[in-house]
Amino acid sequence: MAYQGNWRDIFQNWESLCLSYPLFLEHVVAKFLNTSTMDGYNPYRIFDGGFDWEEIDADDPFSGIGYWGDHQIVYLLRLIETLRAHEPEVLNKWLDERAFVFANVPYRIKPLEAILDNPKSTIIFDADLSTKIRIQAQEEGSDGALLRAADASIQKANLTEKLLIPALVKLSNFVPGGGVWMNTERPEWNDANNALVGNGLSMVTAGHLLRYVRFCRDWWSQLDHDKQISLSAPVADFVDSLLSIFSNKNTDPHASTADDVLRAQVVRELGLSGQCYREHVYAGDFETQRKLALKTVLQLLDNADRWLRASLLAAKRADGLMNSYNLLDYSVDRNSMSVGELNEMLEGQVSGLSAGHLSSAEAVELVDTMFESQLYVEDRNSFLLYPDRKLPMFMDKGLIQETALESSQLLQHMISEGDARLVTQDIQGKLRFASELENKDALLLLLEELSTELRLTDLVEKEFSLILNIYENTFNHRAFTGRSGGMFSFEGLGCIYWHQVSKLLLAVQECFFNEAEKTSPDNELLNALGVRYYKIRKGLGFNKSAKEYGAFPSDPYSHTPAHSGAQQPGMTGQVKEEIITRFGELGIRIRAGALNIDPRLLQTSEFTHQSRTFETTGVDGKHESFELKSGSLAFTYCQTPFIYSIGTDTAHIRIEIDYQDDNQLVSEGSQLPADAYLDVIQRKGNIRSVRVSIPEQILFQ
Repeated sequence: MAYQGNWRDIFQNWESLCLSYPLFLEHVVAKFLNTSTMDGYNPYRIFDGGFDWEEIDADDPFSGIGYWGDHQIVYLLRLIETLRAHEPEVLNKWLDERAFVFANVPYRIKPLEAILDNPKSTIIFDADLSTKIRIQAQEEGSDGALLRAADASIQKANLTEKLLIPALVKLSNFVPGGGVWMNTERPEWNDANNALVGNGLSMVTAGHLLRYVRFCRDWWSQLDHDKQISLSAPVADFVDSLLSIFSNKNTDPHASTADDVLRAQVVRELGLSGQCYREHVYAGDFETQRKLALKTVLQLLDNADRWLRASLLAAKRADGLMNSYNLLDYSVDRNSMSVGELNEMLEGQVSGLSAGHLSSAEAVELVDTMFESQLYVEDRNSFLLYPDRKLPMFMDKGLIQETALESSQLLQHMISEGDARLVTQDIQGKLRFASELENKDALLLLLEELSTELRLTDLVEKEFSLILNIYENTFNHRAFTGRSGGMFSFEGLGCIYWHQVSKLLLAVQECFFNEAEKTSPDNELLNALGVRYYKIRKGLGFNKSAKEYGAFPSDPYSHTPAHSGAQQPGMTGQVKEEIITRFGELGIRIRAGALNIDPRLLQTSEFTHQSRTFETTGVDGKHESFELKSGSLAFTYCQTPFIYSIGTDTAHIRIEIDYQDDNQLVSEGSQLPADAYLDVIQRKGNIRSVRVSIPEQILFQ
């Protein structure tokens, strides 16, 4: 009821909390949508009274601005998937209802050419607008920080528009064969990769985006394709523009993953489409509504599916893993764009497994490859965020190669003159750039200064590009990822990050149930996925001794570096995924507004081998005890006790519902009756217990 915090932390926690309080889901989704922006992103922080954004503070060297890249896709996707599973009609009701608003964050993303000029500086902070919004919020409450139409009324949108905008914006930043361009000054989920901002491309978000696109397409395909949907004119135009690009017969999605010239052409067309949309939004030209046929939107989603899938297939590395992030490089004339690989990372494997484009057999193969890769560490029986590697000693860094010196008359001239403004020699005679040249911008300023000196003008003009290339080759700033490239703790090299391992666990569980829900599941593949699920799960902290884990095994910790036990205790994101996977193991599967008991991933070893007492606290606050027989398992879901037992006299699941008024309902089958399901999720407290008899052959052996 009272909350404040980082956007991603709040929403990732709410996802798991809503499993126990499903009726909050629609309000959580509404909060998410109402604090997203019309240019397709989300603010930095949210709280019960509104939202907040980052500002530049001249007195704070750590202050900055920017939009975090991936949250509005994967976080929103998981929330709407869960809401649709619990209450299918809620989202349908909102599709045409202009019930949502926009956060008015005082950022303006620059035009494409300016982004290409400096992809690390792409956002303009409007200080005057920021002050104005804050004053309005003080006077009017949180409504004062919402986007307004020309008549000062709050701009509203329907659910269709709110779901389309973040997908369209991500697609306009898509680089074939590379991923989604990280060009909004902030990293993604893993901010240990913060130096990738600008040059980095995310295959992680490309995987999330594919699943998002497929979810919307499969859902909307069930509606009347001739249905006309009302969108803001710039959004409708954005759809038309992207559809034209992705359906162009002269551009092939597979060819564009390998052809640098074709890639540059597609990136420019997509980028200009996004720029055109932003120009209308920033100019306030968003009030006019335009009708668009649903089939047009579905056609775009189909095409986006093809393009994303082609790039994800191209993301497979020579070692059998998938690329997580790549580097974008382009020629001076920007007519050619290349994609460079980075080292293997765990995130790309998790995104690839959850994206849905791999078959069950391919998922098994990928997990097996992970166990054979450098991501896996046998002594800790788990996966690194990225492999450990030996870094050069400090004094061996930043050395200008002899061949580079020989190629430059300017460098040789300045050394002979004893001019140390550009390069210096250390006491060992090794050549380095001057310490003041901490980045490319500082070098450019110096070269501009040197070009005004008559004795150096011609040399600077002649070797301008050469000096820039020597500088970049010396430091290779573009390939520096951040903490993940230079630290050995706090999500650094050789470090297990437990939240990402739990994300891996959830991704493999999803693969298991995707196979299980097929009309004719392949039992061999199903078993193979289950085996690998538990192989990953075995490496989690609660399966280890305190000596092995380096901490209390039942406590959540952020990470485990190579040189010590688990570090940084706290209620980390790991807890979220493990709550979700635990309900999956127990077989609580909510689908199409019904509760299905599907314990195919539940192990027989979970059941008690002797009688015991199970104590619970009901929704009315009263304590109750249940005597469990040998061969039982008990837990609560929405504070309703569920008691499983291994049945020996039936081949099917059997459900007995005991009510508080001593009535009993027996149901043959794995689905909880509709009234009982509502009683559970609405926490009415009418049900004393749900007893489920499960044939042993159904359980995971």
